[in-house]
Amino acid sequence: MPHYKNQDSSVLYWLDEGDDPLQWLPEGVQEVTNEEADVIRSAIFAASTPAKPPVTSVTMRQARLALLQAGLLSSISAALQAIPDEMQKQAALIEWEFASTVDRSSPFTQSLASALGLTEADLDGLFQAASKL
Repeated sequence: MPHYKNQDSSVLYWLDEGDDPLQWLPEGVQEVTNEEADVIRSAIFAASTPAKPPVTSVTMRQARLALLQAGLLSSISAALQAIPDEMQKQAALIEWEFASTVDRSSPFTQSLASALGLTEADLDGLFQAASKL
């Protein structure tokens, strides 16, 4: 199936085999490969799809389930026990055991993410996954 694009690649046209492009397409369109059509289609879809706002808070239940699904739940205890400052360790343990929510930007969350070697994208993914549980 041949594909055509307009001059600024903001519109993609495709025709059934045998259709005469001059009969249906506006002036100035250019034929493109299937690969280029896929790239243009993805860009058009991405531009028309509103970005989801990042998830900034989940319940502790959701957080624990997401960590379990990601295979990270068992690493939390070790990360908490590895905190060198006793006061900070006790505060983190209280937070882990008794908090009802987990906030994405909290120092507790940031330090746990760092201890687990999570990137910002990893953390966003965990919060996104947790919000669906």
